[in-house]
Amino acid sequence: MEMDKLIQEGASLKTKIAEMQTALKAINSTLAENAEYKNGCQTATIIGGGYSVKVSKKTSFKYDQQKVAEILGYFPQYEDCFKTERQPIKKAIDYTMANDIEFAKAVSWARKLSEGAPSVTYTQLEDEQQC
Repeated sequence: MEMDKLIQEGASLKTKIAEMQTALKAINSTLAENAEYKNGCQTATIIGGGYSVKVSKKTSFKYDQQKVAEILGYFPQYEDCFKTERQPIKKAIDYTMANDIEFAKAVSWARKLSEGAPSVTYTQLEDEQQC
């Protein structure tokens, strides 16, 4: 009988945690949407409710494998810029794109920028810092 109770409690906690994670994700997204990013920065700080909240926008690129294969047909010398399955090696791609305009245009054609979940860090302020 003890195992039954533990299983039920574990399942209940798992459900609650999932619900809380969903709520936190929504809160973080709202904070990220309403934060003031200065001078084109990807990071902002919001102070309120006794907390300093650092919000960082996250983006990533998704590469069309067929397009990458086509690019490498024209630029075989840059094969080492990609890992297996033609996934880019960030430093190599950035460096090579900065030094070869035609390759940069081709890579830009093959990738799609996508928004990721923002990174949000909460730091409780000391009592004397609060207004």
